[in-house]
Amino acid sequence: MQLHDVISPKILNEIGISCHTYAGDTQFWVSFDELSDGMDGKFSARQLITQVIRLISCFMKDNLLKLNPNKTQFIPFSRRSHPNSFGPLQLGNNVSILPSTEVRNLGMEMDYKLNFKGHVDKIRQSCFFPSEEAEIDRSYIPKEHFITLVHAFVTSQLDFCNLIFYFLPESLVTLVQTVQNATAKSLTGARKYDSATVACKALHVLPIRYCAKYKSLLLAPLQNPA
Repeated sequence: MQLHDVISPKILNEIGISCHTYAGDTQFWVSFDELSDGMDGKFSARQLITQVIRLISCFMKDNLLKLNPNKTQFIPFSRRSHPNSFGPLQLGNNVSILPSTEVRNLGMEMDYKLNFKGHVDKIRQSCFFPSEEAEIDRSYIPKEHFITLVHAFVTSQLDFCNLIFYFLPESLVTLVQTVQNATAKSLTGARKYDSATVACKALHVLPIRYCAKYKSLLLAPLQNPA
């Protein structure tokens, strides 16, 4: 759950919940063992989350603010059960929040199984349409402006949070790779059946999987400084 970083840390610390702040958002999470705890674990987690939201709602009310339940989301991550089995959060006054199967988190689409298929689909959808539109108008656009358009609408999408591609199965990475291949061939003026690998090498572009691996190697020293 993402909340304003001025509101939530003070409240979360009062009830002993850890939180993480990033880019103006605050996220908190509650974990439980679905195998050993079963329904009791789900019930306890649901109660704790409901308590946190009620505290935040009271805090906002005291400061002349209002929590909008329609824009409040929570998602249970589980590979064994559907989020609907978790049940809604009852906030009182006939207000409830249903669990979501997919939420947007800092630009990424996260689903309850954490397989990120929805995120890959969003990337393909957002990249292919601008590239197709640009290809139609390419004869009217100078090459340097065309390259700028591609970097703005396609390359930026492929590079954003691309570290997750290192951990995704090959079937999903291949879908993203088709976007990069089409973009490279478009930039180099290659024909439909020309080799995408040759086009990527001409642009000095690493494949999607290797880009993610390269980024992980760059970030590793920052996470574990000598």
